[in-house]
Amino acid sequence: MSERKGEKIGWIGGWIGSFIWLIPVSFVWLIHKQTAAAIILMLIFVLAITLTFQLTPWRYPKTYYYKLMLPNILLIYISALVCIYFYYELENGKVSWFLFIWLIVFFTPIITLGKRKWEM
Repeated sequence: MSERKGEKIGWIGGWIGSFIWLIPVSFVWLIHKQTAAAIILMLIFVLAITLTFQLTPWRYPKTYYYKLMLPNILLIYISALVCIYFYYELENGKVSWFLFIWLIVFFTPIITLGKRKWEM
């Protein structure tokens, strides 16, 4: 059986890429004196990177991908909610629930890859 190095790089690189935006956004919140948002987003980033390396499919070859992806997808939702909440708190505006419709897209990997396992 091959090393499957490309799939491993894709898993780790994809998840890191999904959360890398939290670093500059945290600095933006610090500039706007929203320290709580900055700290929460940095903690989410650290937790997401930790989960990315802990919940890899090659460590759990018999586990369905959706079980391994769900924690990080939930962290994406939480980080988006934190950003939206603090943005509208900063602007003193009301949140439109239509902002959350685009979050449905994050469930696409669960639908397309969810029943797959590392072990073939």
